[in-house]
Amino acid sequence: MNLNVFEILILGSNSAVPMKGRYPSAQLVNIHEKLFLMDCGEGTQNRLAEHNIKRSRISHIFISHLHGDHVLGLPGLLNSFSLAGRLDEIHIYGPVGLDKYLNDCLENTYSHIQYDLHFHILDHNHSSTCYQDDSCSVIHFPLIHRVPTIGYKFEENRLKRDLDQITGSQKFRSYCYCSDNYVTEALLPYIKDVTVLYHETTYLHELKDKAEATKHSTARDVAKMAKHANVGQLVTGHYSSRYDNIEVFYEECRNFFDSVILGQEGTKIDLSYSS
Repeated sequence: MNLNVFEILILGSNSAVPMKGRYPSAQLVNIHEKLFLMDCGEGTQNRLAEHNIKRSRISHIFISHLHGDHVLGLPGLLNSFSLAGRLDEIHIYGPVGLDKYLNDCLENTYSHIQYDLHFHILDHNHSSTCYQDDSCSVIHFPLIHRVPTIGYKFEENRLKRDLDQITGSQKFRSYCYCSDNYVTEALLPYIKDVTVLYHETTYLHELKDKAEATKHSTARDVAKMAKHANVGQLVTGHYSSRYDNIEVFYEECRNFFDSVILGQEGTKIDLSYSS
């Protein structure tokens, strides 16, 4: 276990319709060299291969909701695990219907899974701890979208003695993953003081009405909430395909919040302590 490591790798940053160089939602979180996959849009396993990620190291997958751009890559990934001879179990976390979707898809495509698949179906109306190990705890919480949708917060476990030896401090790192969501004050308790927040920024504020109708967020509203919540850094993403140039999201956010990272394919957010 490397207590220094805490990284997020963006695998896919686009919304429902892919564009050249932009793929549906997926991220990889590395905490103390343990890998957690966040959502699994089409092409996720290809993106993992491009970044030389050993898929065998992934044993916990967190799904935000069942819209296709967040889950259509998951059956293929699970089947590839089996074709590669995997025997280690997989744990999948997500909203109601996730188990039925995957079981039906695997059965109807004659996919023969050789390992144990464990589903953790979460209540999208409430918050609780859904995962915990020596490295971190994961809290799930409700998001506002057109279908049951869940956000996740990774909190580094307080291994005080070991961490103090490495860092000389007692600062513990955290990461919030908020996929499709219409941002409101209800989000504040879950993201307050988080080290890094990823929150969808599907539209610019000129399309505020469309964001409200589709239960998505504008870059402006997200940035204002990040400032209100005293977030350390804000990562943008889930861009509408109507925008060819995603730099405009960075610019709109920066008008209201200083520490912004433009999330795009291959972006790595490194929370590791400097040596």
